[in-house]
Order: sequence, then structure tokens, then C-alpha cells
Amino acid sequence: MTIFKIVLAAFLAGSLNGVTGSFGSILILVSLVSILGIYDAILIAPVIYLGIGWQYISNSINYINDKKFLLIISVSSLLGGVLGFFILTTISENTYFLKIILAITFILFGSHYIFYSYFEPKPKFKGNVFIYSIVSFVSSVVSSITGSFDQPILELVYDRTKEEQLLIRYIIIFSCYLTAIFKSCIYLSGNLIYSALVPFSVIGICAGILGSILGKRYERNIYSNQNMKLILSVIVIIAGLKLLLF
Repeated sequence: MTIFKIVLAAFLAGSLNGVTGSFGSILILVSLVSILGIYDAILIAPVIYLGIGWQYISNSINYINDKKFLLIISVSSLLGGVLGFFILTTISENTYFLKIILAITFILFGSHYIFYSYFEPKPKFKGNVFIYSIVSFVSSVVSSITGSFDQPILELVYDRTKEEQLLIRYIIIFSCYLTAIFKSCIYLSGNLIYSALVPFSVIGICAGILGSILGKRYERNIYSNQNMKLILSVIVIIAGLKLLLF
């Protein structure tokens, strides 16, 4: 029954990620928390995301022409991932603390997308590579501890002007996917992902790939529909409140 739930969750998360371009990572984490518990969900969510978000990597590599900028952001993300890994191993036995961190992550993630659905803030740090790298580092630390995706934190300071929005989006996706690969490797090498979780991870990756292929086919028809993003944002916020209050 657990395997069926993970397959269904990964397939739906992959489909929604293909459609919306952003929600798959947080939705698989929300689902895994209810299926496996907090700590195991944090460990295998980045692994399953490798199947959910794979389609955007080839697009990112082809579109990004500033390789130096990409390298700086990627290195910052990887270093943050290392620090986040050590923090996670230190606090892994404190389930209550992890629960609070996850709850806050869910609430902030959902609130972020609701906010950006109605407002388009002006970029405050346009072209400032130092600020970008610091934020990439910090967000990677947070995502390694929570198993979540870096994108909402990164988008708070990245340039959101119309001309560069697509470029920045692809840079975010690439650096975050690279971090997810790193987290998956370090969790496996550190024996944090024990043998019972390996089949769940492999099956989740496969289901995520199939779901993302299906979702990508309908991206052009649904991507501009903000109502779907708002509904998903509310679901994520409710999941966070549930963790916080119960």
C-alpha cells in the first residue's frame, strides 16, 4: 500500500510540475510527510525530484549563456548543501524541531506563490552576483534540512524583469537540480537513506518521470492559468498549518 501511495504521489507531483513548472517538488514533500513521516520524507524527496524535474535541465543548459554566473550560483548551492547535510544529521533525532521547520517551509512556500500571483515586486539586487550567491547558499542550506526546493527563496532576490525572467528561471532550475543530485548522493553515501527507502526512491523517480512527461504535454494549455497555482498554494499552506497545530 505504501508503494502505491508513493507511485501515485510522485506521478501526480510530476504531472503538476510539468503543467505549472514549479509545484512538483513541494507537493511530493507534502505527500511523503503523510506517507513516510517527516525524517524519511526529507531524505527521499530530493531523490524523487530527480525524476519529477528532469525535463527542464536540457532546456536550462541550452538557454543559459552566462556560464560563469551559472558556475558561481551552482558552487554556492553545493556548499550550502554540505552545511545543510551536517545540520540535518545533528538535529535528525529532534522530530518536533523538524516538524516546525517543515511547517514554516510549507506556509512560506504557499504564501510566496499567492503573493506573486497578485504582485510583481521590483528587483532589488539586479545584477549583483554576490547577493545571488549568498542567497543561493542560504537557500540550499534550508532546502537540505527540509528536503524542499530552493526556488521560492531564490526568486525573492533574483531579477524579475521581463527581459531576463526566463534566463533567471532556468538558472534557478539548473542550480537547484544540481543541488538535488548532490543531496541524493550524499544521503546515499552517508547511509541516511537506509535499504528500505531505496525501492521507494527508485519507484518514485520512475513515476515522477512518467508524470512529468504527461504534464509537459499540457503545459501550454494550463501554464497561464493562475487558478491552479492558487489552489495548490492553499493546499500547501493547509499542510503546513496541519503540521504546526497537530
